[in-house]
Amino acid sequence: MLAVVVLWTGAAVSPAVAADDGDWQVWNRSTMSGRIGDRWKVSVFEEFRLGDDAEQLHEELIDMGIACQLSGWLGVGVNYRHVYQRSGTQWKMEKRPHFNLTLSWTRAGFQLQDRSRLELRKREGKDDVWRYRNKLTVKLPKGLAPWVGRPYAAVEGFVDLDRGDDKFSRYRLYGGIARPVLGPIQLDLHYMRQSSRAGDDWMDYNVVGAGLKADF
Repeated sequence: MLAVVVLWTGAAVSPAVAADDGDWQVWNRSTMSGRIGDRWKVSVFEEFRLGDDAEQLHEELIDMGIACQLSGWLGVGVNYRHVYQRSGTQWKMEKRPHFNLTLSWTRAGFQLQDRSRLELRKREGKDDVWRYRNKLTVKLPKGLAPWVGRPYAAVEGFVDLDRGDDKFSRYRLYGGIARPVLGPIQLDLHYMRQSSRAGDDWMDYNVVGAGLKADF
């Protein structure tokens, strides 16, 4: 926590510099979730995103929601996300409610999860827009590499539903590991390659992600 405060303070007073194509970023997330009975779960997380070679805070968000596991393979949820994003020398706010449907299944020890998300982006100074996201995650069988944790890979695509053409606006490729560290606390470390449409071109970011999740 102290490290996050120090990083945030240093970033807040530094001059704003736009991230370049190929920028290296660090995203740090803390998550807490708890079960209500057998089917329901509530969760909240906060994330800080450092850009410009991880020297400047450019985005902060908090997300909270509730989810219901309807069956062993189907879950639904509704969340609200509050985003602060640097734009030049100012910070812009975005309110983002989103609805999620998740399919899960296991084959030969591999765990697969397909999450569909529909989100309404209520952006400060801009029109409201709808966006669809789909993320497919594959986790390797448990015990395959117990000394490092459970490896996984994922791909996620973003579709801007209000655009007349070129609706596909972003994709992400993930590779990482997740492992328990202490009781209900799990550590997640991953690399993510993000490509976003910028006019007629594409902007690429390299993201090192680190997160702690406490599931009660």
